[in-house]
Amino acid sequence: MQTLFKYLVRRDYLQRNPLQDVRKRDRNAKPNLNQDRDVEVRRLTDWQWSYLLETLTELASADAKFERHLFVIVTMKSLFLRVSELAPRPVDRGQMRTPTFEDFRRTIVDGEPYWAYSVFGKGDKTRQVTLPDAYLGYLKRLRLHQGLTSPLPVPGESTPVLPSKKGDAICKRQVQRIYEQAMVATADRGAETNSLVLAHIIRFT
Repeated sequence: MQTLFKYLVRRDYLQRNPLQDVRKRDRNAKPNLNQDRDVEVRRLTDWQWSYLLETLTELASADAKFERHLFVIVTMKSLFLRVSELAPRPVDRGQMRTPTFEDFRRTIVDGEPYWAYSVFGKGDKTRQVTLPDAYLGYLKRLRLHQGLTSPLPVPGESTPVLPSKKGDAICKRQVQRIYEQAMVATADRGAETNSLVLAHIIRFT
């Protein structure tokens, strides 16, 4: 994030680097090894979200390498996820819990079908997040990009949601890098229109 904030200061999106104040406080504070700082896509105005989504959709349509950027941002915003919840996390006895397409499940309640995503997050707790109907299109788009056979996940599908070139899941740092690259791409577009949207999108939790 240090690099990203320096970039924003250079481009006049921010007046100063907020990490400088954080580091000053950290030097005077007792370390907390259990602290898990993540970047989240904050609650955006309709205009901000439209601007961000439009930028990433255009980039992904022009260059397939941005398909993951589009998916990560849409997933974080639509499902209220943290960066770490899209990456493998340690569980009991040194095992890693990897987000896979099996975590997306179609359920029928009272005769009504809906999709949900099982999230393993802070506090080693699992929660179910209902998928908005509009989100399914982005899930299908990612799977098409990855060359998977079915438009939507099937039961028992162990494929990582965000696979690396080796076939295993990418780590938290790589997911965060995708997030940062998406924000920088939006900033570049905003520079052409003197937009300050990026300064309102990024926050620490």
